[in-house]
Amino acid sequence: MKVIIVSDTHYHNECLNELQNQYKDADYFVHCGDLEDNADDYPGWLFVCGNCDYDPKLPQYRILDLEGNHRILVMHSHNCKMYRYQSLIHDALIHHCDIVCFGHTHVAEVQREQNITLINPGSIWFSRSKSPGSYAVLEIINKKIKVEIVYNDGKKEWFTKD
Repeated sequence: MKVIIVSDTHYHNECLNELQNQYKDADYFVHCGDLEDNADDYPGWLFVCGNCDYDPKLPQYRILDLEGNHRILVMHSHNCKMYRYQSLIHDALIHHCDIVCFGHTHVAEVQREQNITLINPGSIWFSRSKSPGSYAVLEIINKKIKVEIVYNDGKKEWFTKD
């Protein structure tokens, strides 16, 4: 199972088609909000609403049921206030999810808290960290979670969880 995860593209969405062409073997393509465009123009992608999105058809969150009894909560996280991780974990527990994909901060990161994997792919174009833009590749193989953060400069970081 392979999931391509992006967020915060802010109308610079040519990368969405490029990622679909690059990862033809992916099972899901997920955008964690702030598309700032018409989601219907990007078939094959699953979107959620970000704080800069105004399409009433975009849901605030999505839940994906994956093989190996994994459930993903996809959200933007702009409604999480001071304690972002605690809010994300709380929402994951409510929805019985063990993986959360979120955006808003424009900073790529992978955290593991209370048996929940938190994945922020960062922003492909507008990183707010010293790192270049980025996206994430989530793979689940034999129930093992592997996350790769891919940076625009070609650098990659890997995270795994059995």
